[in-house]
Amino acid sequence: MTGLEHAILATALLACSFYIGKYIGRKEQVEDIIERTLDSLEKQRFIKVKTLKNGDKELISIDKWW
Repeated sequence: MTGLEHAILATALLACSFYIGKYIGRKEQVEDIIERTLDSLEKQRFIKVKTLKNGDKELISIDKWW
C-alpha cells in the first residue's frame, strides 16, 4: 500500500466515523429534548402520566382521566 492509498483510506474512515457520530449525537439530543419537555409538562400539570414498573412513563388518555 502506497502512502497515497493509505491517506485516502484513512481520510475516508475518518469521514465515516465523523458522520456516524454526528448522526448518533443528533438522535440522542432529540430524545433528551422530548424527555425534558414531557417532564416539564408533567410538573406543570398540563399532562397526566402513569409510571410503569420498568420506570417508563405512559400518557393517560383524557377519557380515563375525566
